[in-house]
Amino acid sequence: MKQLVEERREPISVCSRGLISPEHATVHPRAVTVLRANGLDIDENRPPVRLSFSDVHRADLILVMEQAQRAALRREFPAYTGKVHTLGHWQGVEIKDPLGGDEQQFKDCLSAIRVGVVAWLERIRDMQPVRRTNGRY
Repeated sequence: MKQLVEERREPISVCSRGLISPEHATVHPRAVTVLRANGLDIDENRPPVRLSFSDVHRADLILVMEQAQRAALRREFPAYTGKVHTLGHWQGVEIKDPLGGDEQQFKDCLSAIRVGVVAWLERIRDMQPVRRTNGRY
C-alpha cells in the first residue's frame, strides 16, 4: 500500500504493524522472493513492530487480513472498533496468512493484498473532500 500511495502521490500516510512481534523475527524468505520478483522493495532485516495504543489512536483506518485479527483488535481496543476493517472487505474475502505455505501461496496472498489495497484506495479517494476552484470546500 505504501508503495502504491507514493507512486500515485496520494496524501495518505501508511505504516505497517503486527499483532505480535516475536524477538529476532525476520521477514519470511518466500515473502522477500515474491515481493522482489513483483517489483516491491522490502527490507528483509526490518524488525517487526507491534501495533501500539498510540498507533491505534492516531490511525484513521486499520486494515487486517483476517476476521480473527479484526476480532482480536476489537477486543484489545474496544473504543476504536470502527477503525478496524479487513483488507478484503470490498471483495468479501479474508486474506489468509501464507506462513508455512509454498511460494504459490505467497503469490496468491500478494495478489489478494493488491486487489484489497486498490479497492481501499479508491474508497479513501472517494471520501476526500473535493476542493472547489475558489479554494473552499
